[in-house]
Amino acid sequence: MQEKRASGVEVPERCIAPTTLQYRYMCSLGHQLERVFRIVPEAQRLVLLHDDLKLDPKGTIEKITKFLGVSSNRTDVILESNQFGRYTNAFTPKLIRTVSLNPILRRLRAKLKPFFKRHGIQPMFWLVQHSLESTPKPVLSDSFRQELIDAFIDDIRLLERLLSLDLSHWRGLGTSKS
Repeated sequence: MQEKRASGVEVPERCIAPTTLQYRYMCSLGHQLERVFRIVPEAQRLVLLHDDLKLDPKGTIEKITKFLGVSSNRTDVILESNQFGRYTNAFTPKLIRTVSLNPILRRLRAKLKPFFKRHGIQPMFWLVQHSLESTPKPVLSDSFRQELIDAFIDDIRLLERLLSLDLSHWRGLGTSKS
């Protein structure tokens, strides 16, 4: 649907930023990274993959702290968060969206936030926490996985060149590392 949506056709009614639906552009990490490499000196950048974090969480965090020049204590405590979940009702995401987009509600929230913060009250956090249920992450069908590989194959190859890495597992070759 990339081409249709680029011309304004079949854009979901509630979508406030249709450019974010251009997934091929938005998710082309190689092209994004290539632009970063052009403007950020090598000594000032650290590129890590999620694969790195999954395979060696402690080592990856140590690389980050060393790069930033901060203490790496407490890397022995690594918690997995942001587990996949679904809302238990349709009301919560609609409410969050409304509060986020409605200018009057945004101003009200901004005025109340210092009071809530001072008293340790986090209504949006509480709402989300009590409206999500942990659920297994859906598995991509083989045909959709192949469609993604086909769409991003050139970008994956660019990433391989930029990072001097073998990402054959991203191209569906070999075993998956993530």
